[in-house]
Amino acid sequence: MTLSLTTTRALRFAEVLCDRDDTTLILPGDARRELLLYAMAAANGITGTGWSLDHARDHVSVTLPGLDSPAALALLGAVPLVGPLLVGLALKLRRPAIFLSPAAMRDPVELVGTVQHERGHRGQIARGGLGWCLGYGLLSEVRAGAEAPCYGVSMAHRVRLGGASVDDVERGALASLAAYGADDALVRGIIASNAETLRQGGDPGGVVAETLAELAALEGL
Repeated sequence: MTLSLTTTRALRFAEVLCDRDDTTLILPGDARRELLLYAMAAANGITGTGWSLDHARDHVSVTLPGLDSPAALALLGAVPLVGPLLVGLALKLRRPAIFLSPAAMRDPVELVGTVQHERGHRGQIARGGLGWCLGYGLLSEVRAGAEAPCYGVSMAHRVRLGGASVDDVERGALASLAAYGADDALVRGIIASNAETLRQGGDPGGVVAETLAELAALEGL
């Protein structure tokens, strides 16, 4: 199916769910997102992994934890290359935040899918705490385990609600995950499993049904 959805309604969906999750929603153009982009670009320039500034500025949505304890900030500051920049950003947040990209805002279906993808990371942060966040920043294996299921969420929305080709979204997910250094057999297996579920007409994890239920509930707000 394809979904008739306006950007206004999709953004309201994002706002309601982020408020429920105690998460700050940060839109393109916000100075806090610019700070994050420069941190990501610095890491890319030194390590060769991740994204260039131009690509990240337009295409990359991100979820970060909120930190307010001295111990947590000290640990974050120890992250190689970009720790001090991330500390400066954390001090401006205080609670977890989802940073949306311009690309996510251009299409309403992409917007709701991106929000659900990033809410997956929000849940990972809630379960794993600062230790998980540091592992994500330092270890490609942790990034792979975190990103693959969330990319499955994005795939499901693009196919089930946007009418995209399963083959196209599968190739796109694998290409994006490779930028994380997350293209090992486990990641490919997770993406392939999601793709096969979509080919069979399924809804991996029931996430699209959840989105449709939330959108229907917005009618009463």
